[in-house]
Amino acid sequence: MANDPMQANILAALQGIQTALGRKNNIPLPLFRDPIEWLDDFERAATANQYDEEYKFQIVGGYLQGSPAIWFSQETDANAQHRIIR
Repeated sequence: MANDPMQANILAALQGIQTALGRKNNIPLPLFRDPIEWLDDFERAATANQYDEEYKFQIVGGYLQGSPAIWFSQETDANAQHRIIR
């Protein structure tokens, strides 16, 4: 029964829901400014909000502005030569 693909899919979905419910949004993520300060602030807020590495990678691009946002978008594109992946 443990090898049932449907059960595996249900278990994976439930684990995803559990992970999402564990995340908090108590500490607002910072808007982009100085890259080093911003990264420190982002990491602190993400830790306080219980974001895992995968979730941080999913949302980080939305908080970047200007040149860093363009760079991140280009380097995470599926056709990027040296693609950044998680």
